[in-house]
Amino acid sequence: MQQILREHQTYPPNVVASITSWEVWKTLKGKDLKDQCDWVELRVDALPPELAPEQVMEFRPDMPLLVTVRCHEEGGLRRMPEEERFSLLRAYMPYATAIDIEIKSMRHGRELVMEAADRGILVIGSTHDFQITPGVDYLREQEKKARAYRADIVKFAFTPCVAGDIQTGVQLFKKPKGPIAVMGMGPMGPVSFTPSWAPAWCTATWGTGRRPPASGMSPSSRKPSATSVPFSDNSGDSFPALS
Repeated sequence: MQQILREHQTYPPNVVASITSWEVWKTLKGKDLKDQCDWVELRVDALPPELAPEQVMEFRPDMPLLVTVRCHEEGGLRRMPEEERFSLLRAYMPYATAIDIEIKSMRHGRELVMEAADRGILVIGSTHDFQITPGVDYLREQEKKARAYRADIVKFAFTPCVAGDIQTGVQLFKKPKGPIAVMGMGPMGPVSFTPSWAPAWCTATWGTGRRPPASGMSPSSRKPSATSVPFSDNSGDSFPALS
């Protein structure tokens, strides 16, 4: 399995460039984008539905690949039945370093998760709320569920509405059961990552690159922003890194 968290790595984190455009993806064939990002996330839900994985992978950059088929209720760009999303994830597994699956779907996707584990593919269990910041007890329960379904990393994305909501992320970093990712979205997203938030290991920032590439991806600063996601484990264990 390729490694995802560098031992004793300090801030700044790696950058994950999320691709939601077929036209942009087609410009990346064989490219080494390490001057712009550390991983590439392919949002399959954003691709034209008639494309087969083999066609899509003809344009794959020379980078570790996170494959996501986001459900519409949590920000997906195309409405698909759950089984269709699972089928797409399975079809892209031969190319994936990691896959992302919503926590609420993991119960029905147990076989998919087990297959990913057997292939040495990392599994990110994620949950998204575009309206509010849920309570920390609720989010910890979501983490517990995701761990039970064998998620390697648990990702929380929520929308801070008042200053007190930022403390939710602080609390999540205090008692993780393993690697976690936390994303602040909306107008308060940029201020949801302050020095007091910074975990001991903060190794991934979700964005679209460190600087504007020729392909048209917008830049993502090393400074946390509305799309910043640190992977953190404060347990003291060491975790490997994508490289």
